[in-house]
Amino acid sequence: MDNLEDYVILPGRDYGRYTYPDLLVAQFSSKLSETFDECEEALWEKNSFNLTIRQYVDFLNLLIEREVYDGAGNKLDKMKVKAIAKDIFKKTRYPNPVCLDARFTKKGIFNKKWNITYNKIKDSGKLTAVTETIEESIDLDNKDTEMLDLNFWIANATYQGLPPKTSEKGDELILFNPLEKSVAYFSSTERNSYLILNARPDFPCSDLRVRAAKIRE
Repeated sequence: MDNLEDYVILPGRDYGRYTYPDLLVAQFSSKLSETFDECEEALWEKNSFNLTIRQYVDFLNLLIEREVYDGAGNKLDKMKVKAIAKDIFKKTRYPNPVCLDARFTKKGIFNKKWNITYNKIKDSGKLTAVTETIEESIDLDNKDTEMLDLNFWIANATYQGLPPKTSEKGDELILFNPLEKSVAYFSSTERNSYLILNARPDFPCSDLRVRAAKIRE
């Protein structure tokens, strides 16, 4: 049985077109395998899953607000919250990517549009994969990469978790736009953070990590 004190409570959210219940999110990331597909499968075997991009943004906001409770309902002190944040924004020279629940495809005959596939949590508690046209985000075909303001993204992400059309330029967040059948990672180094939407699900990465989540019962 999992130790509830190893998790934090991520309160459920309602974005109209996207809702989810209270979740338990691992306080620290862990290594399970070297490809996205293998990590996802290993989490499912543990009755866990990757956070969607929107859930990950909400998790970052939770750490910023610092009203954080562990899975047993105990409020975490500021030093513990800082330690969890430090696990995300590591001051290292090389990226430490964490898997996010998102896959990208382009559909259409003439005006092809980007679609995102991720798992929604039904009322029954079952995860169901859905595919949606990406809405309200910045143009994902404009450039291969975009330099954006990290805090603006965290505060204003779309209901799908992506940087909005009104995104502000900056040098804290580098967005790598999607490729056909790519997946998503979030990563940080001593200089920048990265929202990587162009990762290959079967490409090995020795530093790949996960932040396990599950529905709070």
